[in-house]
Amino acid sequence: MRYRLLGALEVETDDGRPVNVAAPKRRALLAALLLAGDQPSSADRLIESLWGVDPPPAVIESLQAHISRLRAELGPGHLLTVPSGYRMELGDGDFDIWAFEGLLAAGRDAVRAARWPDASRILTEALDVWRGPALADFTFELFAQPEIARLEELRLSALEDRIDADLALGRHAALTAELGALVATQPSRERLWGQLMLALYRSGRQADALAAYRRLRSGLVDDLGIDPSSDITDLQIRILRQDPTLAGPPSGPIQASIRLPLALTSLVGRRAQLEQATTILRSHRLLTLTGPGGVGKTRLGVMVGYALLAEHPDGVLFVDLSAVRDQAMVMATIGAVTGGGERPAEVIGDRRMLLVIDNFEQVLEAAGEIAVLLTRCRNLRILVTSRAPLRVGGERQLEVPPLTGSDGATLFEERARAALSAVDFETSLVDDIVARLDGLPLAIELAAARIRLLSPEALLERLGARLALLGGGPRDAPARHRTLRATIEWSYELLTPSSRAAFRKLSVFGGGFDLPAALAVAEIDIDGLAELIDQSLVNRIGDRYAMLEIVREFAAAEADAHAETAAARDRHLAHILERALATSRGMTEGGPMGGNPWIRLRATERENFRLAFDWAVARQDDDAIDRMFLSIGMYWLMVGAVDEGLRCGAIAIDAARRLGDGRRLKTLMVASEFPRFGGDLERAIVLKLEAADLARAGGDLPELATVLDDLGWAYGRLGAFDEARACLAESLAIRDRTPEDEPFDRGHTFGSLAEVALMQGRFAEAEALVAAIDRVEEGAELWPDWIVETNWLRAMTLHAAGHDREAKVRFLEVVRDAADLGFRMILVDALDALAAIDRDDDPARAALLLGMADRLRAEARAGTWDAAERARTVDLVTAALGRDDYERRRSAGHAMNLPAIAEAVAAAS
Repeated sequence: MRYRLLGALEVETDDGRPVNVAAPKRRALLAALLLAGDQPSSADRLIESLWGVDPPPAVIESLQAHISRLRAELGPGHLLTVPSGYRMELGDGDFDIWAFEGLLAAGRDAVRAARWPDASRILTEALDVWRGPALADFTFELFAQPEIARLEELRLSALEDRIDADLALGRHAALTAELGALVATQPSRERLWGQLMLALYRSGRQADALAAYRRLRSGLVDDLGIDPSSDITDLQIRILRQDPTLAGPPSGPIQASIRLPLALTSLVGRRAQLEQATTILRSHRLLTLTGPGGVGKTRLGVMVGYALLAEHPDGVLFVDLSAVRDQAMVMATIGAVTGGGERPAEVIGDRRMLLVIDNFEQVLEAAGEIAVLLTRCRNLRILVTSRAPLRVGGERQLEVPPLTGSDGATLFEERARAALSAVDFETSLVDDIVARLDGLPLAIELAAARIRLLSPEALLERLGARLALLGGGPRDAPARHRTLRATIEWSYELLTPSSRAAFRKLSVFGGGFDLPAALAVAEIDIDGLAELIDQSLVNRIGDRYAMLEIVREFAAAEADAHAETAAARDRHLAHILERALATSRGMTEGGPMGGNPWIRLRATERENFRLAFDWAVARQDDDAIDRMFLSIGMYWLMVGAVDEGLRCGAIAIDAARRLGDGRRLKTLMVASEFPRFGGDLERAIVLKLEAADLARAGGDLPELATVLDDLGWAYGRLGAFDEARACLAESLAIRDRTPEDEPFDRGHTFGSLAEVALMQGRFAEAEALVAAIDRVEEGAELWPDWIVETNWLRAMTLHAAGHDREAKVRFLEVVRDAADLGFRMILVDALDALAAIDRDDDPARAALLLGMADRLRAEARAGTWDAAERARTVDLVTAALGRDDYERRRSAGHAMNLPAIAEAVAAAS
């Protein structure tokens, strides 16, 4: 059933037939129930919504009658009676408000990541869900008023976000008419006026843009008695000055992938460096912007990217390395932005692209990889920001200096007026402030924000005293760095004592944090967090928060000085452990595929998981180490983080051995999966044998059966078929004695037996076992790795029986799903089988597949499923193509990494 409230109330069946809910009272009842979503509504709440605070007599009977009739109109299973009242049964695609909110969240994620084409498309889809005013049938119903106001504000906000994306894509000319109509209907909405001013200015209509500002100001003053906000006033000043950073991308559709942060404020005093940088990049392919922290390298680099959009039709992308500490992760981070995994060169190829790579100084050991990337991608240009040069061949450097007195004063005045519009400055006073800050933009901006609290005179006095105090800092630190530290410290000292303490404790997070984490770890309240955001010490990014790295380093040093780090890390560990445990419980209660909360946490909490686990190790807290590993081991398996799982698994096994056999068994069960996934079968067998011994000793028959299944699988892969069948026979015998086992567990044994049968060429036996698995799976919720393995078994059985067309469809599904899990051993077999299927009809594709399989075989340390069959495939493909062409195509496949392999196979299917 589908329900729509974004417009007049509509109800229709899944196949599009309208459902007539005619009576006004029942329509209102349905709307009230829908607004509650999947939460129950009590009878009292529904009565108040439908009849107000003074209902008529016998209102309970009236409500029950309407409920009964509405249930009949909707059909069974849609309106449920629950202990606390009534609830609608709603699926993911059933309710248009949910659809709109989901698209809006996805669109805003794209905006935050500067994926402008995606943002524009998704937000347009979100707005298309609307058919008219929200709850149009219930405009005068009191119960609907709050939701109408909320939804209409969300709609306007989504519209503004979509317009921001279109502005970033150079669609300003097409936006002017739309924005003109919007400000006529929303005359006090300043964000729309600002977008109109920007669109007009970018369309060559500076006078019209300034006239729009005057219309806005006149309307606000006449109607409300207030002036425009500082943001709008700042935009007007930039338009008057013809600020080059307002130009944006060229008008019209841009085919390139543009992923650059939005320039929300003006770029002051960098015209010369902007021209120098663009000139250098037109004749050289690697430019490094160097200078001290806080000098404005990132902002300048972003504006260079905007200036060169038209010259890089295949994309201008921003790569943030601020959270990267391991040089081995540099290429993976670049690949995450370009879509090339750990080998971005394979995706970039000969495309005309510009990468703006920010914050390189902490991973300078990886500079050689940047040079290699440029060598392999002949049309690629790279702009790097770093406190130190890369010192590789072909590099050109441009030092970004502090701002001169006049430019620094302009920056200070603009930012101060943004904080407090009604403020006057004496030129000499501002010049002194800027001089005390050595012209560093970050220091100037932090100081300017304090104008809300201090007069310029008091600001200079306090700043001067702070700098004098720190004048004797470490001699080996750059003077400008000492000055920046002084500015941050001074901003920190302006906080209330409780906010200062919370600020220090927040330094233990890695990769940001959300509000519950801040409350638990830093013991901060919402007002305190707002204070940190207001003072520019914490940044809000959607529903998460983060510190600039240099600010976090300062906070960490202060936490150490106050002897707070250990206690804060203890709370961080406790919070992250509880979150991991709760997510594990959610996986169990929600089913294996119930939204997969681990995947949702992958991007945001991975660094916090690592820090918490490593702190437990540093504390030598065996209990926390083991609980943490058992909680996040599933996460690492889900995301294919085999190396991380191997490292932490080894530590957890040692901890569990000190905790007793019961804990050791569970830890071995999880830890042994990582060498199994990674291809180290000998190591997996050693760990699983130890687990089997513990299960026997403890009489844990279900766990013993599971371990024996895995052992049978591993022995079979190594060709030790007698040992494999012995393990699996014992497992089946145990399952026969434990009928309370889930059917899925028996299916696990059947799967291992089927694989061994296939390896031994017993195809009829394998077919019978796969049929048994099909019966077991009927109606069950299945884990992702089980789906991959059983699909692979079905495909191999079909292939062995000569049904290659059906087998190929299955193998393609296996490649897709196994690549998502990082399950390389299964991938090797699937790719070899696909090559065998294609060898006669498409030998060129078969050669490519063989190369892919060889690459993953080496990574997974895996053997060959059927060496004779593979050798036959190689011979036939080589004969069809010729030796040179075969080697060329095989090498092309061998050069691909896992994401590129998955993409190539999917594209060719």
